[in-house]
Amino acid sequence: MFKKVIGVNQSKREINKNNVEYTYIAKDADFNITGNLIELCSDKNVKIKYVDTMKELGNKFNVNVNVAAASILKVEEVSKC
Repeated sequence: MFKKVIGVNQSKREINKNNVEYTYIAKDADFNITGNLIELCSDKNVKIKYVDTMKELGNKFNVNVNVAAASILKVEEVSKC
């Protein structure tokens, strides 16, 4: 089981805490929304996995809304929960 966070701001927060293993970003999301997240991932050496659409990303994370970004937390961070 993995712990996840959904949304650009939540992903940024966890990346800044060095808690993120990798981040999913929807290719059809507005770059004005995801651009800073992409840059932050690059700066913090967080892997990015791209998904074609926000709808597909929402489905992947079992939510019924379109999602621009979501992140999977590191395994050691999950064990602290």
